[in-house]
Amino acid sequence: MKDWSENLHQARVLVLGDVMLDHYMFGQVRRISPEAPVPILETTREDYLLGGAANVAFNLISMGVQVSMVSVIGADAAGRRLLQMLEDSGVESGYVEQTTARPTTIKTRLIAGQQQMLRVDREIRTELSTEEMKALEESLETAIPEHDVVVVSDYGKGLITELMLSCIRRICLNQKKPVICDPKVRDFRRYRQMSCLTPNQAEAELAWGKSLDSLDEVRLAGKTLREEYVLETLLITLGARGMMLFSDKEPVHIATEAREVFDVTGAGDTVISALAACRALGQNWEFSARVANHAAGIVVGKLGAAAPSREEFVCLLKKFD
Repeated sequence: MKDWSENLHQARVLVLGDVMLDHYMFGQVRRISPEAPVPILETTREDYLLGGAANVAFNLISMGVQVSMVSVIGADAAGRRLLQMLEDSGVESGYVEQTTARPTTIKTRLIAGQQQMLRVDREIRTELSTEEMKALEESLETAIPEHDVVVVSDYGKGLITELMLSCIRRICLNQKKPVICDPKVRDFRRYRQMSCLTPNQAEAELAWGKSLDSLDEVRLAGKTLREEYVLETLLITLGARGMMLFSDKEPVHIATEAREVFDVTGAGDTVISALAACRALGQNWEFSARVANHAAGIVVGKLGAAAPSREEFVCLLKKFD
């Protein structure tokens, strides 16, 4: 029997992407404002959680993997809070740059009871400056050789540019490091030659230009997209229909297990995290995808952006060993 816990502790994953703070304000609504026809939220509690690519890092830490984060945040109070949260969770944050040119991204959700009333986003989505890009490239040159797998978590906030992806492609091909990308743009050309791309159905439909209503349509689209963009593997997540893996073998459809779904928040982050953890352990793509599928099943059975625990993840690894 493999000592999965010990192997996980030795695995190292580098996460590059747009990090943010998820800010929740909970309360009750008892009256309408006299100033405008809007409800008044009487707040009773506030929570801050790691969001965006930082949630991917949190998932990996929860599973028992060593994680380093590469990103850019604001030199502001929110940035300091985010850095402290990363450090408290066990994520190595030495490669996270701070800048005065943009604020730390914050997504504030106002929730009355169980109902989200409003979301307020504070962010700048322009591409990074030349100086900021250079600093990140220097960090990647140093960090990538020290890690087993690189995860690119693109949330469309300006960090993951074509130039940045070219830099990652060059370093990782040279170092023979697998790169797993979660895309956020319609055109997949920028992700050419990556080890794995993990679009959901909607993202795959945008890239394909047609709806994917049947599994046969998914098979055709997946095989074509993988070949067109010279991807080692392509993993399309299909919600309740599971996921489909495309490689140099025949496509593999992985069905979901029947379970009660409470919240799908963060399920995509869990998929790419579990996939990266398995690859860092030296497992093949099909094994990794099957584990990732079941890991996502764990988090949709929990409320909020959750993550599998180390114990839950080790059980999954043993199940498919």
